[in-house]
Amino acid sequence: MKKVLKWLGGLFIAFVVLVILVPSPDDNEIKKVEISNVDYFTMKSEVICGSKYSDAKIESLFKEKYDDKYVKWDGIVSEVDGDVLRLKMKPSTITYDVEIDMNNKDQLFDLEKDQTVTVQFKIVEKGGCFLPLVGRRGVLV
Repeated sequence: MKKVLKWLGGLFIAFVVLVILVPSPDDNEIKKVEISNVDYFTMKSEVICGSKYSDAKIESLFKEKYDDKYVKWDGIVSEVDGDVLRLKMKPSTITYDVEIDMNNKDQLFDLEKDQTVTVQFKIVEKGGCFLPLVGRRGVLV
């Protein structure tokens, strides 16, 4: 009986690991989510850098209007590192303004530096004057 329980336990663990490690078939597909129509520059002036509001109001506005919202923005490829895409939102940026963890790094393989791309992603951190905005669940469109 103990051998059967050990075997079933091992089988269960193997199944859980397999479910976790195997990517879903729609990693490259654009999810049907509500896309916020906010642009980067409006968001930046309101809650990132140069805002006229207090820190408390900035945090409140970010949570209310931007945090966990999906956006679709055009940007200029600054660099690719594994499954992370870093974009310049304005050409004069020296490094990058936005850092996005992509759903599938294979989408990034053929990208070229200074190429303009459109990315859909979920905003998770607002960044700051010198820190990039951070996004997750990115997909090239």
